[in-house]
Amino acid sequence: MLINLKSAYNDRNISRYDELLDDDFVFYFSSEDVLNGTVEYWSRAAEINANKNMFDPNYSNPNQEPVQDIDLSLTYPQGGRSVDPDHTRRSGEVRGETWHQKIVVYNLTVQLPGDFSTLV
Repeated sequence: MLINLKSAYNDRNISRYDELLDDDFVFYFSSEDVLNGTVEYWSRAAEINANKNMFDPNYSNPNQEPVQDIDLSLTYPQGGRSVDPDHTRRSGEVRGETWHQKIVVYNLTVQLPGDFSTLV
C-alpha cells in the first residue's frame, strides 16, 4: 500500500491517490498543526481536492503558484520491510481482526517556483 502511495505522489496521479483512500477516510491534523480554531480534520473530499491542486502542474490560484515537483521517499528503519502483529485493542475493531504495525519514515519534498521547497 505505501509503495502505491509513493507512486501516486511521485507520479502526481490523483486517480491513483483517490483509489487508495477508504470511502470513510478523514485526515486529522496533529496538535502542532492546529492554531487558534484552525480546522482539526478534513473530509476525504477536501483531502482529494487539496492533493488534486498540489498534483496539477497547471494549478492556477492568485495566492499560490503551482507545485513544480513532488518527491515522497520511504525508509524502513527497523527490520527491513517486515510487518509485526500489533495486539493493541482499538475502538471499533472487529473481533478476529489482526492489526499490524511497521515503522516507516517518510520525507515529502514539495518544490515551488524558484528555489523554495518544503520538507514535511
